[in-house]
Amino acid sequence: MLVALMVISGILQGVFFEQDVNIFGVLNITVGHNASLMLVFNWIHAVASKLLLVLIAIHVLAALKHQFIDKQPLLRRMF
Repeated sequence: MLVALMVISGILQGVFFEQDVNIFGVLNITVGHNASLMLVFNWIHAVASKLLLVLIAIHVLAALKHQFIDKQPLLRRMF
Protein backbone atom coordinates (compact mmCIF):
# COMPACT_ATOMS: atom_id res chain seq x y z
CA MET A 1 0.00 0.00 0.00
CA LEU A 2 2.84 2.36 0.84
CA VAL A 3 4.55 1.64 -2.48
CA ALA A 4 1.28 2.33 -4.32
CA LEU A 5 0.95 5.62 -2.43
CA MET A 6 4.45 6.59 -3.51
CA VAL A 7 3.74 5.78 -7.15
CA ILE A 8 0.41 7.61 -7.22
CA SER A 9 1.73 10.67 -5.38
CA GLY A 10 4.77 10.78 -7.68
CA ILE A 11 2.57 10.66 -10.78
CA LEU A 12 0.19 13.29 -9.41
CA GLN A 13 3.15 15.46 -8.46
CA GLY A 14 4.27 15.33 -12.06
CA VAL A 15 0.78 15.96 -13.42
CA PHE A 16 0.65 19.35 -11.67
CA PHE A 17 4.21 20.33 -12.63
CA GLU A 18 5.36 22.43 -15.59
CA GLN A 19 6.64 19.51 -17.68
CA ASP A 20 4.57 17.05 -19.69
CA VAL A 21 3.80 13.64 -18.22
CA ASN A 22 3.26 11.10 -20.98
CA ILE A 23 2.06 7.54 -20.60
CA PHE A 24 4.35 5.37 -22.77
CA GLY A 25 5.16 8.48 -24.77
CA VAL A 26 1.67 8.53 -26.30
CA LEU A 27 -0.94 9.98 -23.93
CA ASN A 28 -0.28 13.32 -22.22
CA ILE A 29 -1.86 13.40 -18.75
CA THR A 30 -0.51 16.78 -17.65
CA VAL A 31 -3.24 18.99 -16.17
CA GLY A 32 -1.25 22.18 -15.80
CA HIS A 33 0.98 23.93 -13.34
CA ASN A 34 -0.50 24.15 -9.86
CA ALA A 35 2.19 24.84 -7.29
CA SER A 36 0.07 24.20 -4.20
CA LEU A 37 -1.16 20.78 -5.36
CA MET A 38 2.32 19.87 -6.52
CA LEU A 39 3.72 20.69 -3.07
CA VAL A 40 1.05 18.58 -1.35
CA PHE A 41 1.85 15.54 -3.50
CA ASN A 42 5.57 16.22 -3.10
CA TRP A 43 5.15 16.16 0.69
CA ILE A 44 3.11 12.92 0.55
CA HIS A 45 5.75 11.36 -1.71
CA ALA A 46 8.59 12.40 0.62
CA VAL A 47 6.87 11.15 3.78
CA ALA A 48 5.95 7.85 2.14
CA SER A 49 9.55 7.34 1.01
CA LYS A 50 10.87 7.95 4.53
CA LEU A 51 8.32 5.53 6.01
CA LEU A 52 9.23 2.91 3.44
CA LEU A 53 12.93 3.26 4.29
CA VAL A 54 12.18 2.89 8.00
CA LEU A 55 10.07 -0.22 7.40
CA ILE A 56 12.79 -1.79 5.24
CA ALA A 57 15.39 -1.09 7.94
CA ILE A 58 13.17 -2.63 10.62
CA HIS A 59 12.60 -5.67 8.42
CA VAL A 60 16.33 -6.19 7.85
CA LEU A 61 17.10 -5.74 11.54
CA ALA A 62 14.38 -8.23 12.47
CA ALA A 63 15.82 -10.80 10.06
CA LEU A 64 19.29 -10.31 11.55
CA LYS A 65 17.88 -10.63 15.08
CA HIS A 66 16.20 -13.93 14.20
CA GLN A 67 19.39 -15.20 12.59
CA PHE A 68 21.97 -14.24 15.19
CA ILE A 69 20.13 -13.82 18.50
CA ASP A 70 17.37 -16.43 18.17
CA LYS A 71 19.66 -18.78 16.20
CA GLN A 72 17.03 -19.51 13.55
CA PRO A 73 18.49 -20.31 10.09
CA LEU A 74 16.45 -17.75 8.21
CA LEU A 75 19.23 -16.39 6.02
CA ARG A 76 20.11 -19.87 4.79
CA ARG A 77 16.51 -20.39 3.68
CA MET A 78 16.57 -17.15 1.70
CA PHE A 79 19.48 -18.27 -0.46
